Amino acid sequence: WEWMISVSKILEKVNQECGLERFGTGSVRRFFYDAYSRCLNGSIFDGLKMDMVIFAMELLVSNIPDEHLIGAEILCRFSTNKDYSVDTLQKIGTNLAIIERLVEMLNWRNQNQEVVRRSSAEILSRLASKKQNSLRVAEIPGAIESISSLLESTRDSGQATDEIGEHSINQTDLWTFNNLGLLILKRLARDQDNCGKIGKTKGLLSKIVDFTYAEKRLLRDPNVAVAEPYKILAVRRSLKLLRKLVTTTGATGKNLRSNISGIVFTVSNIRETLRHGKKRPELQKIGAEILTFLALDEGATEKIGGTGGVLKG
Repeated sequence: WEWMISVSKILEKVNQECGLERFGTGSVRRFFYDAYSRCLNGSIFDGLKMDMVIFAMELLVSNIPDEHLIGAEILCRFSTNKDYSVDTLQKIGTNLAIIERLVEMLNWRNQNQEVVRRSSAEILSRLASKKQNSLRVAEIPGAIESISSLLESTRDSGQATDEIGEHSINQTDLWTFNNLGLLILKRLARDQDNCGKIGKTKGLLSKIVDFTYAEKRLLRDPNVAVAEPYKILAVRRSLKLLRKLVTTTGATGKNLRSNISGIVFTVSNIRETLRHGKKRPELQKIGAEILTFLALDEGATEKIGGTGGVLKG
């Protein structure tokens, strides 16, 4: 009994340090069991080579839904933990099959898969913080489209339905996905080729522009921004992403500026920030920089000047 109690305490401690309390000790128990089995079936070195990250990656590519959840949650916890994140992201970044799986999971929209989808988006946002990893993510066929699927309109109140209408998502979860999607794209956009891919993805530029819209109350009342931080965060991230896209050089940049200036709400959304955002000088500055670069292209100057209140703002 004393031995069983000691083992139980060890499992609970490991579980707590890994941040997996809500799953119970089952996943940690299985990790040790799998490591022990490898020692028996192979050599002791096979067991020693196994760690929680490798274990989680194996769960992620399994055919069992419950294992997907545990695997994604473990990787998410480890990739966001200051003590483990560097090694975790390095292992994920060098495993193309895992990156492909994470990208695939962004398209999982069933209600019981939301946690897996959110964890995958969180991991990818961390992974994309390193340029080499961001290139690997963007090179996966359909990756930008999958990331785009995270972005949903927030203009309607209450519940929102995802792109394919499978289920309703509450506003808090909706903003979480939106901000993760914008963060991933912002980090991918540090590479010019990735900017080109973003520009060529159907409907994505319009989605990004849509998030640059800020209501007057959000810009004028600091209390609203404090109460709804996810909204101002989305505005900031979308503006920064848009600035990165319009400052792209060469033919890619020219096409991006032309396409962005051609979107109906681009200039008018920025106009609202310039007009009402005196308490948000950072956002005004980014907005002004976007307009400056858009004005470099023929036709864009006329669009900017023709939008009431922009020059005055």
